[in-house]
Amino acid sequence: MLETGHSRSKSSIPFQLNNHYLGLKLKYGVTVLLLAVSVWGRTEDKRREAQPHHNKGVFALNDGDLDGAIAEFREAVRIYPDYLKAHNALCLILRETGDLDGAISECREVIRLKPKDFDTRNLIGVILRETGDLDGAIAEFQEILRLKPKDADAHFNLGITFYFKGDFDDAIAAYKEAIRRNRSDADAHDNLGLVLQAKGELDGAIAEHREAIRIEPDKSSHHDNLGVALHAKGDPDGAIAEYKEAIRLKPDNSTAYCNWGDALHDKGDLDLSIAMYRQAIRIEPTFANAHFKLGKVLEEKRDFQMALKEYQSARDLDQKNKEYHDSYERLSRELKE
Repeated sequence: MLETGHSRSKSSIPFQLNNHYLGLKLKYGVTVLLLAVSVWGRTEDKRREAQPHHNKGVFALNDGDLDGAIAEFREAVRIYPDYLKAHNALCLILRETGDLDGAISECREVIRLKPKDFDTRNLIGVILRETGDLDGAIAEFQEILRLKPKDADAHFNLGITFYFKGDFDDAIAAYKEAIRRNRSDADAHDNLGLVLQAKGELDGAIAEHREAIRIEPDKSSHHDNLGVALHAKGDPDGAIAEYKEAIRLKPDNSTAYCNWGDALHDKGDLDLSIAMYRQAIRIEPTFANAHFKLGKVLEEKRDFQMALKEYQSARDLDQKNKEYHDSYERLSRELKE
């Protein structure tokens, strides 16, 4: 899924896109192992001078002091610009703290020092995608595949990026190649299902989501995404069963609650759909689309003031969404007449 974990509101997309983190996600508990790396051969004076700062950065990182870690690693690379592990640490930490431009710069330093570090090359593409530079991300992934055609992560990440560009056929081709390289990649099957659904190929989408569940039955988002496809196919009861399973596996899955509300609404159970939307909002108060859908059902039930309040929340959380803005303005105007 498009992991977000930030305070910004979710989009109106009802499913959960899976991301590969390439084994690079920062884990504080293991970074101390970097201290065990010995300096071999003839140690340069600058590296010896820089190493204490690197080590202090590791300790700060393990203590959760990201600012302190950044300062120490930066001092290490100032003293010794070719300090690979310090650049690598900065790449990961800066991404974690949201300094994406800084993270890209440090990742490129890693590549300068270690050109065949394909994990870091993939990460550069992922970060470029996160900044909105989809063409730049595609170029990075394609360069990886030129150098290493069998890199399954690059095919997978290319699929995500083509999907965001709306190039569904290219996304499908990329995911199929990722699966050919790694048939046990449940996320690739699940994301392929999402793209097929976007193209209206519901039977193929359902098959891919079921294959993802067969490979990885305990991942909540796979069940949620299957539920969305079943609902689109006209099987709200089957969809609800999948949403329930998604929530059993991950009780704070706000997207699954929102999707469950959609299915209940289509079955005509407005009161229970309201309860599901409210539960999604309790879990994730910044979930703009849940506020909007709750507003629509409240308006259907002629609870106009509460509907207006929910439309306002949706509009405020996602000010670029025209539908949220227009719904608030329309109902506000009608209540004044």
